[in-house]
Amino acid sequence: MLIHNKMDFKLICLVFVFVILLNSSTSPPTDPLRDSITHDEQRAFIKCHVLLGDTGADIFHMIQKIARRKALTRSAVFNLVQQYQSQTRTHTHRMTGHGPERTARTQAKFDQLTDLIIEQDDYTEDEFATELQVSKTTISRMLAELGARKISTRWVPHELNLANKQNRIDICTENLNMYKSSTDMLNRVIAIDESWLRSYDPQDAQQAKRWCLPGQPG
Repeated sequence: MLIHNKMDFKLICLVFVFVILLNSSTSPPTDPLRDSITHDEQRAFIKCHVLLGDTGADIFHMIQKIARRKALTRSAVFNLVQQYQSQTRTHTHRMTGHGPERTARTQAKFDQLTDLIIEQDDYTEDEFATELQVSKTTISRMLAELGARKISTRWVPHELNLANKQNRIDICTENLNMYKSSTDMLNRVIAIDESWLRSYDPQDAQQAKRWCLPGQPG
């Protein structure tokens, strides 16, 4: 039994080595010239073949044969073909800027995000993404485009001015005079609409930050 186990182990090792050698021998060789093809060169190639009257499908197949793994995607090639054919694009370098104009649906998402920032300025990007049902990456891009930024908040005490102080003195004096003239005045007082003033002490600096849109007071 031991002999058979040793033979089986040697056989497995031989098969393993054979597979490795087979894969290494069939792997494609490196091609520095082909790997040096850039996207700018591919865009120039597409531009030239549009001028020759070639179709998008033919241009895409040629790009695939030339650039292989570095080739532009099918959608990118067809978009470039359409842009060159319609002459909305004449250059071959990569376009920069904010991209296409917003659609009505995209603008609605921006409006919803703006409202959320005003109403829930302590939301995290994850919470914005969950609320709008988009990815966190999309939220980050939208916040950057809106110019929203996070600022640190702090507890700012507000002192009463002279008019505020005098108003409180007048109210207290009036209540005191009413009590002196009628001892059962307190029994007729109904306390409603109580307001509680609470201070918020965040646990860390991150929790103290709030979203702020351009034009909002910081």
